[in-house]
Amino acid sequence: MYIKRLITTFSLLLLSPLIFATDTGSARCEALRNLELKQAAIQSANELDNRCEVTVRVWPQQSNADSTFIDVTVWLPHPTMWNQRFLGLGNGGYSPRLPLEAMASQVAKGFAVGASDTGHQSESLDFVVNAQERIDFWGRSSVHVMREYSVKLIEAYYQREPEFNYFAGCSTGGHQALAAAQYYPADFDGIVAGAPGHNRVALNAAFLWLYQQSHQKNTGQPVLSRQDLRQYNQFLLNSCDTLDGSQDGVISEPLRCKPDYSALSCEGPEHTGCLTPDKIERIKRIHEGPVDPITGNQIYPGFPIGSEFTGQYGWSAYWADPNDQTQPARGDFWRYWVFEQTEWNPWEFDWHSDVQFAQHKLSHRIDAIKADLSAFFAQGHKLLMYHGMADPIVPYTDSVNYYKKVTDSSRWPDDSIASPIALYLIPGMSHCGGGDSLNYFDPLPSLQQWVEQQIRPQSIDAKEVKNGHILTVTPITEVSN
Repeated sequence: MYIKRLITTFSLLLLSPLIFATDTGSARCEALRNLELKQAAIQSANELDNRCEVTVRVWPQQSNADSTFIDVTVWLPHPTMWNQRFLGLGNGGYSPRLPLEAMASQVAKGFAVGASDTGHQSESLDFVVNAQERIDFWGRSSVHVMREYSVKLIEAYYQREPEFNYFAGCSTGGHQALAAAQYYPADFDGIVAGAPGHNRVALNAAFLWLYQQSHQKNTGQPVLSRQDLRQYNQFLLNSCDTLDGSQDGVISEPLRCKPDYSALSCEGPEHTGCLTPDKIERIKRIHEGPVDPITGNQIYPGFPIGSEFTGQYGWSAYWADPNDQTQPARGDFWRYWVFEQTEWNPWEFDWHSDVQFAQHKLSHRIDAIKADLSAFFAQGHKLLMYHGMADPIVPYTDSVNYYKKVTDSSRWPDDSIASPIALYLIPGMSHCGGGDSLNYFDPLPSLQQWVEQQIRPQSIDAKEVKNGHILTVTPITEVSN
């Protein structure tokens, strides 16, 4: 480790009298600049808006050079405002960007809040080139590192540990949440995992499948359009909206939706209100999802009915690279992470051998699919999952599958009580929020009550919010075991 030549090991106690001797938040914050930490160095510590904002650079054990590190940012509310709780927040996609809006919201509620750049500073997936350990930072260790060093800063600043530690994330943040529960079960008392992209290798295969079904082979030109999705969505609403007993513009029971596709098919030239048989077959394959042609096993669940035009985009938001519509979304995952070939051709993908190769190479480093959470539950910890049923990016059925595997595989201290995992499905909601009806869901307060008071949430409110106004509130009950 290069950094070991630069960083000396220093006990927190050496700095504690200096910090504790001051009563003002600004003095405590300034003192953190001199805090010495093993395998880490304080980059900044500044008082702003009645909070102390600290960034610490950490060189984990996997680091092979001074240039491979994880930057952890922690916001510490003034000592008089702290609620004695730490909240780690997740990231989105493969981005190093911090969830600044969520951090500001939660620190205002009294939480000490932490987040990280997951070990890189690039929006492009080529950040792993010449630094393969960044895959492990992103896929495994960044949340653990964030929690470890956030708590060190909390101890130094407040002179005490947090009473409770929480983590909340959606999408990649949900992926991180499940990785924390699986691989670092002691880190968090309660975890919120929203729309988790935890089955990551297979999820990227699903994006490639979506691209191949919606585009012309070899040319990369689109076959389906947003207008096609709009027409198809309206056809589904006409067929299946009222399956739940109400006509509300939402397909609340997508698994029961069995439309008569012949009513959508054009006999002659395509015109408004119908689609060609080729387009209908492509749409059906998107719903079915990719299957291994040799084994017949499902590689990843298909995108559910009702997700095709969520928020006026639906599938079209992720069926191609936004910077190059002739390439699949997340094509760089296959180029840089799997095959390490910049000239990779998405049309030559082998749905048997290439999927197996990718899973063998990366699943143990980035997937968070371990179903036995007994070690997490043994400590009294709680896991709350949620997923929008019209999610066009991560199918909600993958969360259902994982939830069932956890309840079948895990044990908890008292088998007589309900399981310490709960899953909530929100009809009509898109990816992590948004959608054409219910578009906001915040389960963190319910998780706190569950962890701290042992009151399991009977239901959690989902809301339809437009222009800052709450239009409707719908209680969502958890999925039955």
